[in-house]
Amino acid sequence: MPTPPPPLPHQIESVDASLWAVEQHRYLYGVHFRNRMTIVRLSVGPGAGRLWVHSPVSIDDELAKAIAEIGEVAYIVAPNQAHYLWLDEARARWPEAEVWVSPGLGDKLAAKGMRSDGLHDLPNEPAELAWGGDLDQRFIPGNARLRETLFLHRQSRSLIVCDFVMNVVEEPRRIARWAWRALGLYRGLRQSRPWRKWFTKDPAAQAPVVAQVLNWDFDRIIPTHGDIYEGDAREALRQATDWLREHEATSEHASLADSA
Repeated sequence: MPTPPPPLPHQIESVDASLWAVEQHRYLYGVHFRNRMTIVRLSVGPGAGRLWVHSPVSIDDELAKAIAEIGEVAYIVAPNQAHYLWLDEARARWPEAEVWVSPGLGDKLAAKGMRSDGLHDLPNEPAELAWGGDLDQRFIPGNARLRETLFLHRQSRSLIVCDFVMNVVEEPRRIARWAWRALGLYRGLRQSRPWRKWFTKDPAAQAPVVAQVLNWDFDRIIPTHGDIYEGDAREALRQATDWLREHEATSEHASLADSA
């Protein structure tokens, strides 16, 4: 993937109590796209009062200062195999922070000449982690290309995602509208065509985990790309993942066969 051009101006935005976002606008091959970093100030456990940073963006001195004003960064999370471009930059800014990454991302970083030391793999199964008092998480199986983990900030009832779904509502430039439509992402909370048709190789494994996520209590979705979705977020996510419903029965039958 080519290196994106420098980010356009950005600022930190308060989303809810103990929850912030930073969105950077970029242009790649003439197509406008948006990257969002999400920040949670933890309230319980060993990281209480410190910050958890999801999908870091490019961080200049001004942004680093604004983040320092709300707390000390304790955890940096690269939630899937595609969101690592500014991980080295974040590690340089916050060298004392623990770095948690999509399982196996360390090998990819090493192959690209990026830092791969001191990384912790996000678990494939629910596990007790330092931020567990504030955040639930689920690894989405069946998609080896991205290997993404989703997070729920319980206090603000916010689902934090990376490429699992996007919410591209409007684009002023025709080339951007064409590109997002081609990906199946324009105007609404959606899963991309690549996610559904090419990257997900085992929908029967993915379906029951997505069903678990849909049982979480949230009314907001914070995507890395596109607008924050407010309102009936669970129903919107249910519709975006409706193609998986036909695979739920398959996974249930497989479980019964295994236990027989």
